[in-house]
This record gives sequence, C-alpha cells and structure tokens, in this order.
Amino acid sequence: MEKIKAALLTGGAGAIGSATVRALSEDMPVFFTDIDETKGKEFEKTLRGENREAYFIKNDVHDPKDAARLAREIEKRGYKVKWLINNVGLNVDQKERGIFYDYTTEAWNRVCDTCLDGLYNMTREFIDSVKEEKGAVVNIGSVTGFYAPLRYQCAYNICKSFIHNITRCMAIDYGKWGVNVNCVIPGSIINPMIKELLYSSNEAREKMSKHPLGYAGEPSYIANAVKYLLSEKAQYISGALLNVDGGWAAGYCADN
Repeated sequence: MEKIKAALLTGGAGAIGSATVRALSEDMPVFFTDIDETKGKEFEKTLRGENREAYFIKNDVHDPKDAARLAREIEKRGYKVKWLINNVGLNVDQKERGIFYDYTTEAWNRVCDTCLDGLYNMTREFIDSVKEEKGAVVNIGSVTGFYAPLRYQCAYNICKSFIHNITRCMAIDYGKWGVNVNCVIPGSIINPMIKELLYSSNEAREKMSKHPLGYAGEPSYIANAVKYLLSEKAQYISGALLNVDGGWAAGYCADN
C-alpha cells in the first residue's frame, strides 16, 4: 500500500513551531516533535479536536537513535515524510549570556548540540525519504546569524549562521534529486520571552521602533513563509534565505 505523504516539523510545541503546524495542517498531514511531551500532547489534542491531521511524537533531536525510532514510528502509521522543517532551536538564559570566552562548556554545547546536531540528525534520517518524493526542506534561521548578531549570544548567533550556510550546501547537494532546500530567517517574533521584553523595557520598545516596519512579528508570519516554500508555487526556489524580519536586515532606521 502506498504511504501517505506528510510533513515533519521539529520543535512543534514552541511559538513558531506550533503556528507552522497549524498552517501546514490545513493542507497536509503533519507530524511534529518536541522534547516537551506535555505541551506536545496538549497541542495535538487541540488540533485533532479541530479535525486536523496532526500528530505529536516526543523526540530528542540530540540522539540519532531517537531520530531512527521516529522514522520507524511514522512509517508504521502508514506515512512517508516528503517535507522536512528543521525548526528546533535553543538559546541560553539571560543569566548565562556573556562574551565569547565567558560561556561555560555546558552552555555552549547545549546550544550547539540542539541547533546543529538536531538539524544534522533529523536531516540525515529523513533526507532519503524527501529525495524519493522530490520534496522540500525548510530550515529556520535567525536575523542574528544573518545581519545583526546580538551581544552576549555568540553561540546562538554562530549556530544560526551555520544553518544559513548549510541550507545553501544542501540546496547544491540535493538539487539533482529535485529537492528544494530553503531557509526562513525570522526577526523579532512574539513569543513569551520577546513579549516580556517588549512590554517591560522602554529601551527594547525604542529599538523596535527603529526597525523599518517598527513592530515585532507574529509566529504566523513565519508559518506562512514556510508554507509558501513547501508549495508548488515555490518549485523554482532553492538555496534561498528568506528574511521575514520587518525589514531588519535591510537596515536600522535611526534619525541620527
């Protein structure tokens, strides 16, 4: 029996991840993973209550054996991954941030293992399936790794810059199999941390007002970009770094 084509997204319980699962599940079956089993199951229950074909499976992206287990579970349910969205990411808490050599080894490894090893493990496990279906991969980067590194967040900045470049490498490597590989680069997107910062700091609000559009974006803005890049309308787009940042990468609108 032919397998049903599905999307797979990592980090599906977070702000951008959950918005993307919701957007994609309007048109296709979606499997989403997260390390937070409670949030993942609650979100799946909500989506299933809306008659969406969305399924949560707990997964640790650090572990290649868990990626293999995930692949077996999806196949056992009668699905095959055609679209892969590497969304999972991690930054250190405010108290752990500092200049480059002030990072503890544990904090550095925690960020890099999640952002980089997570992408590597998941892509290595599922890229053959995507190739066979002539599907697509979308990686999620950040404006901090593209144009505007943030002070005291070097591990996160470096990891996101790597993701931008690995996107281009993957586009070159897998284009001959008809696989499109692109990257969406968010700017300031509303999540609990950003929301708290914007509503508690006059300095943060002042900085945000200097962005060309002058406000933080919603997670759905990123979801819409991902959905477009997985659609047939984007069939000739590959290796692209798509900024969804309110114009942040274009420049900073200071009056003096």
